[in-house]
Order: sequence, then structure tokens, then C-alpha cells
Amino acid sequence: VGVFAGTAFSQPQKLTHHDALTALKQVAYAGRTLNFTGVFVLQKGDHFETCRITHHGGGGQELEKIERLDGAPLEITRINNDILVYIPGDKLVKSKVGVAERSFPSLTQDQLNTVGQNYDVYVGNVDRIAGRFATHISLLPKDKLRYRHELWIDQKTGLQIKAQMYTDRNELVEQIMFTEISVGSHVTEDMTRSTYEDEALAWRMDRGARSQLRNAAAKRLWAVSKPPSGFKQVMELQKKVGGTG
Repeated sequence: VGVFAGTAFSQPQKLTHHDALTALKQVAYAGRTLNFTGVFVLQKGDHFETCRITHHGGGGQELEKIERLDGAPLEITRINNDILVYIPGDKLVKSKVGVAERSFPSLTQDQLNTVGQNYDVYVGNVDRIAGRFATHISLLPKDKLRYRHELWIDQKTGLQIKAQMYTDRNELVEQIMFTEISVGSHVTEDMTRSTYEDEALAWRMDRGARSQLRNAAAKRLWAVSKPPSGFKQVMELQKKVGGTG
């Protein structure tokens, strides 16, 4: 995919501002639009956390579920820019709306906005990570106010599969990487639903969470699982009939 599909370089090659921005936009686009599921490990200092992510980018909307696999259970689901956080130990659901920012395996808007102005971008060797060949990309800050970023981009899909941040003293701040990942149409919308979506209707939650869960339940109630041959669902309409409830 673009610069990531090329052969490895014996020495890192600096990209022009245009090529760097184009390459990183490809990474961000892949992270938003591809269907994939996998397990990644997040390291911050001495803290490690393992999570499973399931992402569906088709059908005109972005759906995502992140499950924490270590310690107390926690799930985070996303529908476009709306997020629900399920905390089963407290029987609690929290909502966040209008969250346009994206992170691993996509890229943050800050990383895209500051390319060229604050970073030099280099493309380097090809490594093998989680069974996939990935091109190594370095974002080197032009001052000491920012972290150095090391990214590994899947050659086949353009998806980021490993990322590291370092201080100017070469100290590792954070590392996040897939240990396994699968990309393709076998990842369905239903796989992004929270395990707790149904039982959470009886949990404590804020108004935004209650609205999102009720809408999801209503869509499942009216969904046509197997339409007759030659027919397809083209529109949904919800209408309150009578009363105030």
C-alpha cells in the first residue's frame, strides 16, 4: 500500500512533506475503514495491559469494541464519534459523545497536523510483527518538546500494527503492538456489540448512555434478519405513538 509496499532500505530514507503526509493519511484511513479484529498489548512504564479490539468500517459508519483482557472486566464500544464505557464490576455505563479523535491503530489528529512542521519522517526496514510484514516509519521531532514516534505499518493493508514513543533521552514512554490480528470481511457489525449490552439496560448510566442503548435495542427489535430474495432494508423509522412514555 503506497510507500509501505516498497522494498526495504539499507538506510532510512527521509520522506518529503507531501509523501510523509500521504503515507500517514493512508494509515489513518486504514484504521478507520478496515474490518479487523486482534489482540494488542499496551506497555506504559512497568504497567502492561492486554486488550482485544474488533473494528468494522463498512456500511457508512465506524463501529468498534475494545475489551480489556487483564484484571477487572471493561469494554468500550464506539459508533462513529459516540462512545460507551461498560464497567460490569460497578454495573455502570458511561457515555462520551462527539469524540472525533482516533488512536491506535489509526493515528491521532495531532500526528497528522504536525508532520513536516514538527517532525521529519523516515521510512526504513521491513520487520515481521504478529505474522505480518511491516514497514518501519520513524517520526523524529525537530525539537526536544515532543516524543519520537516509531511506527510499523502492515505492508498489505496499511494498518498500523506496532507503535512506540521515546523521550529525547531514548527512554521508552509507551509501546503498543498487536500480538495477533485478522483483517477482512469475516469481521461483522454484530461482533462489535458489547457483551453486556442487554443486561446493561438495568445498570446505572447517564442520559446519553441510556439513549444509545435504547436506540440499539430498538434497531435490533425491528431488524429484518433474512429479507426475501430481491428485497433489502433501505430505511429505519422510529416514532413514539400516544402517551408520554
